[in-house]
Amino acid sequence: MKIQENTAELWDNVWDKPSTVEKLLYTVAKEERLIRWQRMEAMIRERFGTFEGLSVIEIGAGRGTNAALMAQRGAQVTVLDDSDSALERAKRLFDALALDVELVNDDALDLPDSLRDRFDVSMSFGLAEHFLDERLKRPAGSRARRCQPGACVSARRNR
Repeated sequence: MKIQENTAELWDNVWDKPSTVEKLLYTVAKEERLIRWQRMEAMIRERFGTFEGLSVIEIGAGRGTNAALMAQRGAQVTVLDDSDSALERAKRLFDALALDVELVNDDALDLPDSLRDRFDVSMSFGLAEHFLDERLKRPAGSRARRCQPGACVSARRNR
């Protein structure tokens, strides 16, 4: 079986499936209860003391679940994805939660210089496993290059 190349169109097809606002809100509430979020929250509080005023980017974000949790705690968040459908879903989620978000449609592996050195926290979840060969290394470097000195970078590779 030939593996499909990662394209915005491929991910638009994934994110085009119908979803209610209630389901979007449920995903945030569910994530908040998971040890993954609890550990990340503890790590950020230990490092920065608070989320208030932190500049955060979630790369390859889909609906931006973790960015939403950080925005609820006072962070200024940016959600980056190259899928219009994913960004539309993120907008619906942030609107439902009455939270501000900067939505950026761009390539997670080739981020624009306008995003360089802006963020205290850079994160991605379930992004790296979608890339093979040398491209697998690029998401981590891409996250790190977006950060200010002393920033925190978090990533999780799904199994």
